[in-house]
Amino acid sequence: MVVNTASTGFEGESAALETGLGMAVVDTSAHGGMSMLIWTEGSAYKTVNSIGFQSLTVRARGDQCNGAPIMNVSIDGSLVMTTQVPQSGWTDYTVPVTRTAGAHSFEINFAND
Repeated sequence: MVVNTASTGFEGESAALETGLGMAVVDTSAHGGMSMLIWTEGSAYKTVNSIGFQSLTVRARGDQCNGAPIMNVSIDGSLVMTTQVPQSGWTDYTVPVTRTAGAHSFEINFAND
């Protein structure tokens, strides 16, 4: 998972995740060679400083099991994206969302284990 805005970005494996829900793994097909693997219902969290942005892109892929995973993305506690992740290869999911400069908290959740 990679999260990008027009002004900043972070690699998913740098996000915090509760123990037992997933982990950072080597993934040569991922940007930077690592990715965050979430294998059960759970969220990854990260707070980043930004100069402000007008869109958000999350690069994700999903293992298909009885349908596509559902990804929910929140910024500062507000849900900004809910989408299925039907692609097994890395795919960008973008949503227009405006935030001003400052620290912003991101939560990426997979809700349908």
